[in-house]
Amino acid sequence: MDELFEFDIAGLAEADEEDDDDSKVSICWQESELLACVEAERPAVLRQCARFDWWPGFINIEYLRRHCGERKVKIVGQYRLLSEYFDSVEIGNEKAYLRNQQLRDLLPPDEFVRLRFPLSALGQNALSQAVETLPEAWRQWFELFLLPAHSQGYPFLHKDVCETHAFSMQLFGAKRFTLYPPNNSTFLYPQPPTYCRSALPQAGRNINLEMFPMFASARPFSFVLEPGDLFFLPRNFWHSTRPEPTQLTKYGITIGGNFVSPSTYPTFQDEFADYAAMRDLARDYPAAAAILS
Repeated sequence: MDELFEFDIAGLAEADEEDDDDSKVSICWQESELLACVEAERPAVLRQCARFDWWPGFINIEYLRRHCGERKVKIVGQYRLLSEYFDSVEIGNEKAYLRNQQLRDLLPPDEFVRLRFPLSALGQNALSQAVETLPEAWRQWFELFLLPAHSQGYPFLHKDVCETHAFSMQLFGAKRFTLYPPNNSTFLYPQPPTYCRSALPQAGRNINLEMFPMFASARPFSFVLEPGDLFFLPRNFWHSTRPEPTQLTKYGITIGGNFVSPSTYPTFQDEFADYAAMRDLARDYPAAAAILS
């Protein structure tokens, strides 16, 4: 495996230049290499994935327009018709980031079943046969992300809920990830009650160190996800994304999701019990719904 490590993070406060083993992204060319990274809970990218039968290469903006263009979804606080959003993206006028849209809700059932979890690259997903209280979308977790070139990117720095791993399949365009290892959590000002979202403004960019002095000790690293890449993000890694300035396309398309390895499933169960309790609280008391946002 090659190693990719960059400290080219425009707009971030100075970070400690010292390197360590969990501050790298491994570059893999074979599924077995990525599986080893999953077992070690090490960030990794598998290159040239169009050669694998699980790769969703049939998805592009025309496919999305055809199968879900008449859907209305909430984008940055406003409900919009997807076909109109796609039009705005293609002419280069769009800045809003379409993110975390469950494809189970967008695609017709006979199209959704075409999506396949990369079992041979990521290993078994314990969520597929998990507890009955688990939301159905979590068992086969496929989300759509469409990132316009002029977007500011993900609106906040965060880690994923319930100690789940994440994966991202980059279908079109490029996306820059900025990561912080789990041992940086204290420096990122996690917010209660979930402690999965950082209080740092602007997703951790251009931070005022007088207001957030501990951030000076954070050690971010970044890399670019290219078309044909599958990215594995281990549990508890903080992250944000933004367009890659050097890309020549008007947008990027990513299919992502979350999963749990069998070895980490007991920890997930404990975390999910707390999450479910908060979800029920938000359902019974709508004013409390913000705790899960």
